[in-house]
Amino acid sequence: MKKECVLGVDFDGVLVNDVIQMKAKFSGKYASRLYEMGTPDRKLEPDFWRDRRDFLKNPDYISDLLFWPGAKVALPLASKFFDETYINSARWTYQGLVIGGFLKRHNLSGYISSVLLRSEEDEDPLEVKLRNARRAGITHMVEDDASLALAFAKNGIKVALIDRPWNQWVPNSPNIRRYLELWDFAMDIAYHGSVKGVFARHERELEEDSANLDKVYRRDPSCTDRFYQYALGDTDDFYPCALRKICFVALGP
Repeated sequence: MKKECVLGVDFDGVLVNDVIQMKAKFSGKYASRLYEMGTPDRKLEPDFWRDRRDFLKNPDYISDLLFWPGAKVALPLASKFFDETYINSARWTYQGLVIGGFLKRHNLSGYISSVLLRSEEDEDPLEVKLRNARRAGITHMVEDDASLALAFAKNGIKVALIDRPWNQWVPNSPNIRRYLELWDFAMDIAYHGSVKGVFARHERELEEDSANLDKVYRRDPSCTDRFYQYALGDTDDFYPCALRKICFVALGP
């Protein structure tokens, strides 16, 4: 029997923050370039991509990963409103046992039907995650990667796009709704009583404000700076209510 609502959650960038470990590993070698990795042109040094790939392929550091704010509580909360919940990641299958152990240690494995990973190292992450989403029947995906969010939306999957500096160029869409964190998405569902209610409201808002449909979201520059500081462990106060309001500034052309 086909499930009506199936949730997929990305691992890095949504559930866990791997940037602090990358910062320690690279010891300032790339400085702020750590957060340019998701920009549309992706014009970074080849050495950066090689080092980052080698870093992500090493399963040893996974045990020490930190959660994004509220994510550890948000995953169980959000899962209550879905028939099934999956971790849909572009990480490799040989890391599956370590990721599974990480989820079990934090009492999250009971909320996850399965961890979906890539089976071949040379596979394109976008194709892998999209294929795994189709096979699992995922209807809603929590993602931070811009290209993946657009691909999911194009294929009819509703996307909760977690707001990060590297996905600011993604335009408004009925299938894409922005959130600061996974926690905000979970709370929005809980408030409306269903994820369908969340996206129904989102579509109504876009219809009422049709002038902003397809426009690109703009983040206040000061908020972006604070995000860098927070994600790299240089500050712990990124999320006061006042700053949340600053983050969601008017849409620009």
